[in-house]
Amino acid sequence: MHLLNCGVQVRAFAEWPGTRAKFLLSSSNGVVQTIELKIVTTRVKHLSHDTLPSGGEVSLLGDALVVPCGGEGSDGTCLEILQLQPPAKKVMSARDFCNGLRGQKLLKDINGTRLPSAHMAA
Repeated sequence: MHLLNCGVQVRAFAEWPGTRAKFLLSSSNGVVQTIELKIVTTRVKHLSHDTLPSGGEVSLLGDALVVPCGGEGSDGTCLEILQLQPPAKKVMSARDFCNGLRGQKLLKDINGTRLPSAHMAA
């Protein structure tokens, strides 16, 4: 799903059934695992190209997780995730979620595919 459509879907399905997105969690030892997050609050923003995260990485800027829309040559549009809900957890801010990652990187999971040569968690 296109990320901007995800932002619209979050508002449409706010209470029930909700909107979920899959991301990849990459640890420092190379283990990559998929995590499905319920997206609770978002906003669309335009950032300059030097501010956008690169390489499919999702990063915390201010109070939001920034997910770039499109690839090379995009217009700087991104989806900011303000609140989310990890599996079996309560709704939390993007900042609180990032604080709990403990050094792991959050990456876009494009079309449910995994990064090449990634080690799978057992």
